Amino acid sequence: FFFLMIRRPPRSTQSRSSAASDVYKRQVSTQSTWGRLHIFVTKQNGIKYLKRRLYKAYTSFPPVRKQIDKQLQKVLQDLDHDINQHSTKKCFKLLDFGMKEERLRQRLKEWVDRDRKLTSTGKITGCIYFPDNTLKELVRDFSREYIYDNLLHFDTFPSSRQMECEIVQITCDLFNGDKEGCGLLTSGGTESILIALLTYRELARDRGIQYPEIIIPVTAHVAFEKAAFYFGIILRQVPVNSKTYLVDAEDMRRLINKNTIAMIGSFPNYPYGLVDPIEELSIIAQEYNIHLHVDACLGSYIIPFAEECGYDLGKYDFRLKGVTTISIDPHKYGLGPKGVSVLLFRNKKIRRYSFFKSTQWPGGYYATAVLGGSRSGGPIAGAWAAMMYLGKPGYLDQAKKILDGTHLLASKLAEIPEIKIIGEPNVCLVAFTSNSKKVDIYQLGSCIQKRGWSILVCQNPPCIHFGLTLANIENVGLFVKDVKASIEEAKTGKVKALGVSKMYGASASLPENMVEEGLDVLLDCVNKPVSYTHLRAHETGRNLVCRLLLEKKKTTI
Repeated sequence: FFFLMIRRPPRSTQSRSSAASDVYKRQVSTQSTWGRLHIFVTKQNGIKYLKRRLYKAYTSFPPVRKQIDKQLQKVLQDLDHDINQHSTKKCFKLLDFGMKEERLRQRLKEWVDRDRKLTSTGKITGCIYFPDNTLKELVRDFSREYIYDNLLHFDTFPSSRQMECEIVQITCDLFNGDKEGCGLLTSGGTESILIALLTYRELARDRGIQYPEIIIPVTAHVAFEKAAFYFGIILRQVPVNSKTYLVDAEDMRRLINKNTIAMIGSFPNYPYGLVDPIEELSIIAQEYNIHLHVDACLGSYIIPFAEECGYDLGKYDFRLKGVTTISIDPHKYGLGPKGVSVLLFRNKKIRRYSFFKSTQWPGGYYATAVLGGSRSGGPIAGAWAAMMYLGKPGYLDQAKKILDGTHLLASKLAEIPEIKIIGEPNVCLVAFTSNSKKVDIYQLGSCIQKRGWSILVCQNPPCIHFGLTLANIENVGLFVKDVKASIEEAKTGKVKALGVSKMYGASASLPENMVEEGLDVLLDCVNKPVSYTHLRAHETGRNLVCRLLLEKKKTTI
């Protein structure tokens, strides 16, 4: 049985880029049984693979399967209710007659008013970057006027193209690009990261590297894992220090080999809001002649103004010779509408490796610089309007408020005995965990949510993270007050888990494959308009004992 399992290379646990991993493993293996065994144990984390196979075999046993299916129906009803509780007047078929304008405008008002009540509380972490004001109305007006422009036809819509180029070059200037510096405007931070890794893969092929590897801290954004999954790149993940929660540049150096094409650093990272040692990584990148990407999507338009605000964050941009690409999001602290990100390149030579070109298509010559073909000018116009309206004084004022607020929040939370701050946050978000055995961090999260706060829960270690924005910066004192009150409630141990705290709390001790299948169910539910209660058991029964993810109870299976 063991021999049969090691004959077929199982999926990599190092990253989700299984295709590239399998090819790489076949390359270093021999055809012998001992060769397969060596790969199975050293390269493929055989223990995890065995657990996966045993789990699949166990949950395929008819009595177990029957019980899972039975319990799944109730869980899916609850999940469907949670997701659709604010949905009204659903329509799943094209109307026989068009809806009148008056009725449509009434629907628009109802939905906007409903959503505004959820988003205008000033108690949401990140996500909402500034409150309703003159700027937001201006951004909406610009976006509305250009929403039907298509950047694929750049000659037909010259104004949209101009705004796109100006956003990129303004951002390049903020991050100290020289006259060779350039960039691309993408639909979001994930696309910027995807294109960055695609560029490095193509550069690697030009160097004769067939199976490229990229080294990242475990705290790097999950979009790097997605990019590796899409483009067949092998990820080498480096753990962070258990006390400082920072990655050691020397640990990343030790993973460099002949197939390494790039390293990744965040400024700051998403889970904890901590900055990676970019200056050290830049030196290493130059030493080994590899590339360095800086993910500044979160720090974006805060960090270029930090020095003027009295905060020394060090160097992180093109002032460092080893940095070759940087991702920045105008739709975060640039205060533009969602759907705008910038990927900067040190020079045009590197950028050209990201271009797609076709010269033989019957439809004519075709070339695009980003993943999308047709792209609306609406978000671009909105982001451009925000930049023009705010100017340097506006962004400087925002940076001062966010940086001061972050240090204030971290210091106030650090004064609470039951709270431990993760690392030393110094940009725009604070992550904290429990420092007391009497306080479960997930129950604490539920208590905070009950007081009207929208928070984010992270793992490894379990913690809560709260991002500062102009929309919530005035409520830092209230947040600290509610955290203190929530701690006293959580100490009772009689707290009903809510939302993300419920999911993380229940799944913390589950096998990874169970959690993955639970996420499959969640995505299916989000992307299906019909209620899961109408689906047949066999359509969902293979996914998970979802109850384990949604109810903090022990399984009876």
